[in-house]
Amino acid sequence: MSARNKAQIRYRILDRCFRDTTKDYTLSDLLMTVNRLLETSDIPHTVSERQLYSDIAYMKSDAGYGIVLETNRVSRTDERGRVRMYSAYRYKDPKYSIERIPLSHQQLRYVVNFICSFEASFNPDVAPWASKTVAKMKDWIGTFDGRPIFRYDNYAMQGGVRTKEVYDYLRIFLEAIDSKQSVTIYVKSFEEERVYSFHPIYLKQFVNRWSVLGVTTDNPDKIEVIPLDKIYSIETSAVPFIHYDFDPDEYFEDLIGVNDPGGEAVDIHFYAFDWAAYYLANNPIHSSQRSRWIEKDGQKYLDVHLDVKINLELMFTLNRFFNKIKVLSPQSLVDELNSSIHETFERYNIEA
Repeated sequence: MSARNKAQIRYRILDRCFRDTTKDYTLSDLLMTVNRLLETSDIPHTVSERQLYSDIAYMKSDAGYGIVLETNRVSRTDERGRVRMYSAYRYKDPKYSIERIPLSHQQLRYVVNFICSFEASFNPDVAPWASKTVAKMKDWIGTFDGRPIFRYDNYAMQGGVRTKEVYDYLRIFLEAIDSKQSVTIYVKSFEEERVYSFHPIYLKQFVNRWSVLGVTTDNPDKIEVIPLDKIYSIETSAVPFIHYDFDPDEYFEDLIGVNDPGGEAVDIHFYAFDWAAYYLANNPIHSSQRSRWIEKDGQKYLDVHLDVKINLELMFTLNRFFNKIKVLSPQSLVDELNSSIHETFERYNIEA
């Protein structure tokens, strides 16, 4: 959790204390309450008295929420049994709350931009509720100009042999994952036809192709990845849903695409030349990418390292750059790419 998110949690705790008219909160009471609630948050932590002063000062500032507090003198018994007077704090306006502050003009602009982004990213066939949601949000915002100024590159929306079926399956899987509903799916590929008793847990798109991740009743300990375009029928199932502890961040950490071949990630080392070098310098193909510019014999190129597992999606990604990269290691990947190049030469009757 970022420092900003932690601060937001503290501001909301203080907000609840300041608007509570049934209790008098001194600084000591505020510090104890804030730390008690922070310890039960997603990431337990505490704050010092100095940090508490800083938080209150920020909430009072124009850069913060501009809150107005009033102080009352209350009696408290200290650790020695002496009765002493302390200042207690609450909002001057008991109806005030930082959660009720209207959005500024600029903030509304940000909301409009987000709505336009959301509207450009979804397909009404997948989530018909989204169109109604967007319409209601636009009505709530008012008369801002909401002209679309960009579009996500989604080729499936432009038509395809089974576009409608794929989007129907996407909607069904979304609902099944949300309601923890098992399904029976019929899968057909160029190799075989199979029927799965399937328990979907996650959906992932890679290069305009949607896949569903889940486990089967026959093998509940292994994640199966099934492209939606290979599915030809889905039926709801009475089989009890199997819960699988799936962490997408951990699963996709060392993967390009969706298929996990097993084993450990390896260091993929290659050089990129010409336009591919500039493209990869500005558009890393994985979060693990490390790259640096090198100049040798008057030629400038990009030295690239990736820490990923070798799967079909990695091969697909590297083949996008074909003659503009040179893979150096591991040797198994070099051999596989060389074999693919020779196969291509043979198909086009080219002498290697």
